[in-house]
Amino acid sequence: MRTFRPEDLQNPIFKIGMKFASVQLLRKAITEYSIKHRVEIKMPWNDKTRIKAHCDVGCPWYLYASFDSRMECFLIKSYVGDHHCQKKWVLKRCTAKWLANKYLDKFRADEKMSLTNFGRTVQLELNLTPSRMKLSRARRMAWNIIYGDEVQQFNLLWNYGHELRKSNLGSSFFLNLLDGYFSSLYVSFDACKRGFLSGCRPVICLDGCHIKTKFGGQLLTAVGIDPNDCIFPIAMAVVEVECLASWKWFLETLKQDLGIDNTTPWTLMTDKQKGLIPAVQQVFPDSEHRFCVRHLYSNFQGHFKGENLKNELWACARASTVTRWNQEMEKMKVLNKDAYAWLEKMPPNTWVRAFFSEYPKCDILLNNTCEVFNNYILEARELPILTMIQKIKSQLMVRHYNKQKEVTEKWVGMAICPKIRKKLARHADFSNTCYPIPSGNGIFEVHDREWQYVVDLMGKNCECRRWQLTGIPCSHAISCLKHERILEDSVLPNCYSIDAFKNAYGCNIYPCSEKSSWENVGGPEVQPPKYEKRVGRPPKARKRAAHEVQGPNGPRLSKHGVIMHCSHCGQTGHNSARCEAKKAGLPAIKKTKKPTRTATTTTTEPEQQPSYEVSHSQVCAQPQPYILHVQM
Repeated sequence: MRTFRPEDLQNPIFKIGMKFASVQLLRKAITEYSIKHRVEIKMPWNDKTRIKAHCDVGCPWYLYASFDSRMECFLIKSYVGDHHCQKKWVLKRCTAKWLANKYLDKFRADEKMSLTNFGRTVQLELNLTPSRMKLSRARRMAWNIIYGDEVQQFNLLWNYGHELRKSNLGSSFFLNLLDGYFSSLYVSFDACKRGFLSGCRPVICLDGCHIKTKFGGQLLTAVGIDPNDCIFPIAMAVVEVECLASWKWFLETLKQDLGIDNTTPWTLMTDKQKGLIPAVQQVFPDSEHRFCVRHLYSNFQGHFKGENLKNELWACARASTVTRWNQEMEKMKVLNKDAYAWLEKMPPNTWVRAFFSEYPKCDILLNNTCEVFNNYILEARELPILTMIQKIKSQLMVRHYNKQKEVTEKWVGMAICPKIRKKLARHADFSNTCYPIPSGNGIFEVHDREWQYVVDLMGKNCECRRWQLTGIPCSHAISCLKHERILEDSVLPNCYSIDAFKNAYGCNIYPCSEKSSWENVGGPEVQPPKYEKRVGRPPKARKRAAHEVQGPNGPRLSKHGVIMHCSHCGQTGHNSARCEAKKAGLPAIKKTKKPTRTATTTTTEPEQQPSYEVSHSQVCAQPQPYILHVQM
C-alpha cells in the first residue's frame, strides 16, 4: 500500500488502500484534486475519523476514507475515479486563503501585482475565473503573510529597536507612547550621522509626507546634500499629525542626536509646512532659514497669475547681488504693484540668493532633496510601520554599498565629484564672453557683455557672488583662471572632493537578525493609534495642482482659473446649461460680429473712423469677399 506524501499534492492521485499521515493532509489532497480537475467535490462527512466525498449529482466519482487503528493512519477504503460531470469555471474550494498560499512566492517577487494581472495568472495556470473580490482578499492575505499583521507590528518595535542598536552601534531609536497608544518614533542610523557630519555641508532640508496605511500618520524627514550634490538621508520620524509640537520634538531630537550646540553655521531649507516655521525659529534660532521658492510661487500664484509675473518672481529669487535684486524688483513693480507689495512683505534672506549666507557653499532655491527622498521611499510608505522602517533601512544599506562601489570602480583617478565637474565645465563654456583685464595681486576687471565685475583670485570671490555662494568658480572667475593658466579644479573647496565623498559614505549600515531571534526586552504593550474609519476608499495619490495634471500626450492644459461666460445672457460664473435667464424664457443677447478688415484700408482721423456696425440682413444680402488671414 502506497503512502501519500506532501510532495504528491502537486498532482494528487487516489487509490484504494492509500495511506495518509493525517486527516488534514487528506483534505488538502481533495482540495488540490478538485481545483486541478475543475470539479466541485463535496464532503458531507468530514470529521476527525472519517471523510466521505462525492462529485455533482449524476457523477459516479466517490471517495471514502477513515482512520485505521491497525496502521495508525487514514486509509482510503472506497474509491471510484470516473467523472461524467462538466468542468467548472468557478469552484468553492478555490478560496482566497488557498489562492494566497498558492501564489505567495509570486507576490514576494512582484509586490505591486495588480488584481487584473493576478486574475490572468490564475486563469492561465488553473483555467479558473474567481471573482475580483476573492482575488482582492487573497492578495490582502498574501500581503499579511509577507509583511506581517499591521497591529502586531507595533508591539515588535521595542525588540526591533534593541536589535537595531545592537547591530548598528550608535544608531538612535526613540519610541514614545501616550496612554499606551503609539505617539511618535525617531530613527537615525549611525552610518548616516557619521557620514553627514564628516563629509557633507551644514545644510539640512526638512519635509513631511503621508504614510499610506490604515492608521495613517506623517513621516518627517531630514535630508542633507552629499559632495556630489545628491541626497543624503540623515533621520526620520513617524508622528500622528504634522503640527508645531511634532516638528519641535523632531528638531530637538535631531539637534541633540547630531550634537549641535552652535546653530549659527547651519542652514535649514523647508516648505511652509504646518508648525514647521515656528519650530525652526525656536530650536534653531541663529540658523539661516530658507523657503522653497516653488512653494512660495504656489502661494503667489493664488493671488497673481500670469507667465510674466512667474518669470519675474524667479528672476528676483535667482539674483545673486543686492543691486540685481533691486533691478528685478523694479521690473516686478512695473508689471504689478500689488505683486511687488506682496513680495516686499517676505524677508528676502529666506528666498533671494543675494541675501544667502556664503558659509554653507550652497545656493539651492528648491527643497528638491526631500522631494526626491520621499519619492525614493514611496513604496515603503504603503507598508506597515515595522516593515516600512526595515525596507527604508535596506534601501539605505544598498545605497551606501553602491556609492562605495562607485568610487572604487567608476571614479578612479578623479579628484572632484562628477556632477561638480559638469557644473564647472558648463561655467567654462559661459566664459567665452568674458574678457579679463589684470590689475595685479590676483585681481582682475572682467567685462561680460554690458556688465563689469571685479574678481579676486586670492580671496576667491567675484562681485556676482556666485563663486562665494557655491564655492564653484563662476564664468568670470574661470576667465581669470585661464588668463593665469590655473586649473579650475585647484580652487574648489574640499567639500566637493572625492575624499569628502568617501568620508560621507565610508560607514556601512549592517543588517539585523531574523525576527524570531530578536531579544524580548519586555517593553510595555504598544497599541496602534486610534483608527477612525472614513467614507470611501483611502486615497493614496497626492492631489495635484492644475498645472501638474498629465494627459495621454504630456501635460494637459486645464481651464483652472478661467472666467466662464454664459453664451445666452453674457454673465460670468455659469454657462448656458445653468443659465437662469434661459430657463425663465428670456431672449438671448444679440451678439455683435467683429468687423472684417479688407485688404485696402483708409487712413482717417480718430473722430472720422467709419462705422463697422451693419445689420444682419445687410450682411446676408451683400456678397462677402474671400479674405485669407495670415498669422505672422
